[in-house]
Amino acid sequence: MIFAFLVSLSAATLPNNTMLIMAASLVEMAQQDGKITEEEHNLLKNKFPLNTDTDPVAVFTLDKSNLPSSIASLSIDIKQKESFLHLLGLVSIIDGKISQEEMDYLLRHKEAQKDNRIQQTEIKTYLKQSRKLLNKIQHEPVLETMKAMSASQMKYHKRYKRFFSASLCPNYKSDPAIEWETCKTQYSNFPWVAPGSVTGSYKIEGSKSAFVITGVVDIDGDGQYATYVSTHSNPNPKRMGNQSTD
Repeated sequence: MIFAFLVSLSAATLPNNTMLIMAASLVEMAQQDGKITEEEHNLLKNKFPLNTDTDPVAVFTLDKSNLPSSIASLSIDIKQKESFLHLLGLVSIIDGKISQEEMDYLLRHKEAQKDNRIQQTEIKTYLKQSRKLLNKIQHEPVLETMKAMSASQMKYHKRYKRFFSASLCPNYKSDPAIEWETCKTQYSNFPWVAPGSVTGSYKIEGSKSAFVITGVVDIDGDGQYATYVSTHSNPNPKRMGNQSTD
């Protein structure tokens, strides 16, 4: 889990209000540009353990007058403090842009820290890691699609005594949103309900005894694709090749 360090914090012997202060600061970041967007709401709800480790009412009613200082005083190590800066940056960029208010709030958190390493690290370095976390989140639809395809392969094999095959689609050079409507036709006999839209491109190779599903995605649009593979023996998608490609 990308945010496993927050879970470990909640299980560690720390001041009781540690998670509460962190949650409040993440929510405060989401509110910096005037409102909590849908993307920010979904991120806070689904990726951070706000509901299980903190009282939502307490999060919103906590005194937020000096949260950067409160975060700096927490009994967590420097790596955890830096990870929190990454998460704070993630909240700021999840809606596709970072406002001046959000940047100022992030800088206040960085400047409040007493650690020399944090003080000497440029804010763009922390935002770079935030973008990597965002890209990982944006890969998740690819993994979910591949898991659904793998499960459907077993149903297909049970009926036809062989595994299903499908050519790469959408094509890398085409408009994925438009071509996907055509792509869906090749799955007409496959026991999988193709979604209305899809993230990434997929190829399925099947025989009587084995299958390989390949999913590729280029979230940042630089022409380099992240590649995942599922097989009959290992249906859980596995990252292949350059692990830093987004």
